[in-house]
Amino acid sequence: LMHGAELQTGLNDWDDEDGSFIVGLQNLSFALEKEGELTPVGAIWSRLQLHMILTNRLKIIQYLKDHPEVLEENIENPVFIAGTPRSGTSFFFNLLKFDTERFRSPRLWELNDPIPPTDPDFPDEFSWRVYSAELGLEVFRAIAPTVVGVYSVAALNAEECMPILAFHARSLHFNTIFKVPSYQNWLMAQEQYPALLFHKKLSSVASIRRAWN
Repeated sequence: LMHGAELQTGLNDWDDEDGSFIVGLQNLSFALEKEGELTPVGAIWSRLQLHMILTNRLKIIQYLKDHPEVLEENIENPVFIAGTPRSGTSFFFNLLKFDTERFRSPRLWELNDPIPPTDPDFPDEFSWRVYSAELGLEVFRAIAPTVVGVYSVAALNAEECMPILAFHARSLHFNTIFKVPSYQNWLMAQEQYPALLFHKKLSSVASIRRAWN
């Protein structure tokens, strides 16, 4: 998986000095192979998902190497939304995205293809990334039609922390899509500090345009 991402991007810096990223990826890959019970379509989908995550991680790291000043971006007064499942946190998160003067919420299409960063609501010449994300969602809806009754998914929707933490292979994002019980058990016992550090890096990239929540 990592080699395929390196071949596509021409990049090979994973920014993983403590090894926490690759350990997470190894645990996830093992769980998918041994426990996932993937159909042929599921096997293809899982590989595409991981390939997208890995190529984006490489691009984010390279962007930060090319633009080190981005990490000096000061994110003031971040807002944290917490709640139990099905309590309306996603709805509230998407509600805040309309207050563009005070909040900066990452859009789903951005997390699918974050580099180069641009305005999330008016991507201009990068609008093809929005269409690409929506096309991928159409495939997802066809595979799992019942999901839309539980969780609203759209390219311009605000996305929460799980897809961002997935860039460090330490996220409940994977548990919501795949059957990976050993990965979930492993994840619950881990320190999330390394994944949150990468979250901060991606937040800095996006906050070039507007404040981030």
